[in-house]
Amino acid sequence: MKKYLSLLAFSLMLFSACKKTELSKSPIALLTAKPWKYAKTDRTPEKNPANSIIYPAQDCDADDVFQYTTSGKIHLDRGAVQCDTDEEKTEVVDYKVNEDGNKITIEGETFDILELSATQLKYYAPVSIIIDENTTNTGVFIVVVFEH
Repeated sequence: MKKYLSLLAFSLMLFSACKKTELSKSPIALLTAKPWKYAKTDRTPEKNPANSIIYPAQDCDADDVFQYTTSGKIHLDRGAVQCDTDEEKTEVVDYKVNEDGNKITIEGETFDILELSATQLKYYAPVSIIIDENTTNTGVFIVVVFEH
């Protein structure tokens, strides 16, 4: 009987350890787990800042795949449909996530991370929109949303 209770206790410990590990994955582990694609929908629009615009991914972006690596590289594969005939089919760029896991820098541009989960990556940055030659609208944010 003791043998079965020990086995049961060990099994419960394993299951609870797995759940805890799943919940406490690092930002790098979440980024590198699977390739990312532009999202068709934003699952959590309530997290977006006021005055935000979702990055308008074009039809030609739909088959683009972004693979983050643990060595700080993003491997971009633009798929079969490319937006511009001059663009490279594949590209490798640098990225870095800050220590707190709330900012990501891609090719020298820093974005605030709104969400990084097992299913959605969402980050944003301020942009200026030029309305005409005399008017620029600041305080607007572009939000980029990816999914697995």
